[in-house]
Amino acid sequence: MRERALLRVALLGAMMALAAACGDTPTPTPTPTPTTPVPITLTPPPPCVGTALAINVEGDAIAFDKDRCEATAETEVVMAFNNGSLFSQHNWVLVRDGTKDAVAARGLKAGPDKDWIQPGDPDVIAHTKLLDPGEQGEVRFTAPEPGSYQFICTFPGHTAAMFGDFVIPAATSSPRGTPSATYGYKSLTDDLARVGSTVKEPSGATVTLGGFKPGSPLSRVVLLAGGRRVAVDGRTIHVYEFPDDLAADTEARYVSSDGYNISVPLGGNRSMTSHREWIAPTHYFKKGRVIVLYVGHDASLVHLLRGALGPEFAGSFTITGKYLS
Repeated sequence: MRERALLRVALLGAMMALAAACGDTPTPTPTPTPTTPVPITLTPPPPCVGTALAINVEGDAIAFDKDRCEATAETEVVMAFNNGSLFSQHNWVLVRDGTKDAVAARGLKAGPDKDWIQPGDPDVIAHTKLLDPGEQGEVRFTAPEPGSYQFICTFPGHTAAMFGDFVIPAATSSPRGTPSATYGYKSLTDDLARVGSTVKEPSGATVTLGGFKPGSPLSRVVLLAGGRRVAVDGRTIHVYEFPDDLAADTEARYVSSDGYNISVPLGGNRSMTSHREWIAPTHYFKKGRVIVLYVGHDASLVHLLRGALGPEFAGSFTITGKYLS
């Protein structure tokens, strides 16, 4: 009897142990999901190119956040300057190449009441006012002719570190592939020959505009590509071909409207002007990268050139030109 009781207890214990074992299902350990690292992208400041430009300072460092800006010649430019410094005053001043130290020295004499800029400084092209820490300002100006310029801060002691290049690249004044952009010396001679004119270029007929000789200060007006003395139906014209439309446009601006004076800028507010007395009325034409000068009274040749090149951009015919129909 006692043995049966012990057997029941043993069986009951075994069943309970089995039930416990069956009910105790282990929870699986979750496998960690691998994570993909998120790259940190540093966004560079937008390029300082175009007509709407912006520039800042590098915190409280004596430095601009850009070392180069670029614009197109003769376009209206807006430069927005943000003085992000917490402590320093700054300005933004556009100057002619090679003059930054001289401009800063003159600005030092002008003092803080003039924003550290000498009023009327001939080497200053454009500038903002002097900005306090955290202040913003802007300046609007017409971009100068192609070349390299510099921008600086003229606050005392800043110019040595706060400067950059302002570049106006040379470019054609109209898109390549248009008649104006590609119109050169050969285009002119082809046009004249097409209407039945005889065009001859004497050997060694290199000339200079208005008689200015190679090597003279004014020779750059026309000698970028050299000049040609060309006979059109036996009458002489002077033809000057330049590298592109923009170069021809620039040189054409040096000629006075009456054709008697040629003024070449020498930097700052200085220029050199030469006066020429002509033996006959002058007619200056320009098309594409070509400038043509005719000195004479032949109305038929003038009309021929107008047909090929368009109306004159300068010349004494505007004063004594009633002989032309």
